[in-house]
Amino acid sequence: MIKKTFLILLASASIGSIFTSCDNTVVVGEHEGSVVFWYSKTTAEYLVNRGVTTLKFYVDNEFAGSQAASMYWNSAPECGQNASTTVTKDLGSSTSKSSEYVVKDQNENVLWQGLATFTDGVCQKILLKI
Repeated sequence: MIKKTFLILLASASIGSIFTSCDNTVVVGEHEGSVVFWYSKTTAEYLVNRGVTTLKFYVDNEFAGSQAASMYWNSAPECGQNASTTVTKDLGSSTSKSSEYVVKDQNENVLWQGLATFTDGVCQKILLKI
């Protein structure tokens, strides 16, 4: 009887250590980073005066959103702020990733392009200037 109780306790302890060791595993897809695009009143006026009505945003050749060219910010918005153009990327198990962005007008003319760095837990603010 003592031998059976010992084996049951030993088995319980082993199973307990297996479950507690799972707390340190890395979950794929747990990292994400964001960028927000913005421009000033001066840039908005320049665009509107040249007939630009809409800006379309692409990241890694995927459509990410659009907004009226007349909309502007007095200072950089936070990622996810109302009416902002924010892109959030799943970084998987990496902590950062570079992606190409392109901003086009309503006629598909490229106005801006560059690299955005998505970093885990960071909101990168990209100022678009003319």
